[in-house]
Amino acid sequence: MKLRIFYILAFFVALSACKKDDIESFPHVLKGVKISQKGDIRLYTTGGAEIKNKSVIQQFTNQWSDPVADYNPGVDIITFSSKDTITFGTSNLKYSVQRKGDRFLFYSEYPVFLGIERAMDPYLAYTSEIIPIDATSGYDPRRKDVRVAYGNNNNFRLSFLLYKIKRSDGYNFSITQGGLYNEINKSSLRDLQQGDTLAVQEFTINYKN
Repeated sequence: MKLRIFYILAFFVALSACKKDDIESFPHVLKGVKISQKGDIRLYTTGGAEIKNKSVIQQFTNQWSDPVADYNPGVDIITFSSKDTITFGTSNLKYSVQRKGDRFLFYSEYPVFLGIERAMDPYLAYTSEIIPIDATSGYDPRRKDVRVAYGNNNNFRLSFLLYKIKRSDGYNFSITQGGLYNEINKSSLRDLQQGDTLAVQEFTINYKN
């Protein structure tokens, strides 16, 4: 008798979990609730060695924006137009949805130019294949934009990061900085070269139906 009750309870728990993940109709809109910081700013240099001196970190990132303070949840939405297609905010660019367990990967329908983000491409956890382009065209290479989130169809956390990367050969240097809806592939940080310095701050943006 006790075993029978256990199976009945397990059935209803599973049924309840499925309902929380159901999309009953389209468009299915998730609204941004809040953005949360994931740990401290991390600073890396040659071979992925981490710099933990707080004054050095602060000096390197002293002009960074504050996404937590600047976040406006009232205008931040994600819309499922079908089970396999979403859009971000008011953009018309569609993203396909690939889901495995509680992980969502979103791929833009069309390739986008890498631009300044090309500097971060080797260090991202999720990317798509780069589409070759004629070097004489004057355009940057392209690939599909990839974004990652965790949760279910009614409540998930979208990954976001701020980055700043400085490269120097001892004579000249370049600085690239910005934000991406992605995560860092920590094993790739060993590829940072002599003269490279990379700062990363990771966040999650929570969306609910």
